[in-house]
Amino acid sequence: MRSWGSAKQVAKCKENAAKHSFNEITFCVDNFLNTSFPDNTFDVVWGVENVCYADDKIKFLREAFRILKPGGRVVVADFFSNDVVRGSTDELLMQM
Repeated sequence: MRSWGSAKQVAKCKENAAKHSFNEITFCVDNFLNTSFPDNTFDVVWGVENVCYADDKIKFLREAFRILKPGGRVVVADFFSNDVVRGSTDELLMQM
């Protein structure tokens, strides 16, 4: 299994994986609009709280489907906000 993000995220992921004896996971930093993975590599492509930052969401989907094996799945779990009330719990959470 592979995952990618910032160098800081990768370091934390490696630390957590070692702590829980997950030895078959590789973490790396890559561009999710143009990855270094060959076609048909993964069964699932996850976009968790990151697709909202893609300048071109269609490029993300094209790349995701390129690296998916036939019959694979794309899963996107993201946060999009409407107006946030000043001083509300939502505003405080978004600043964390």
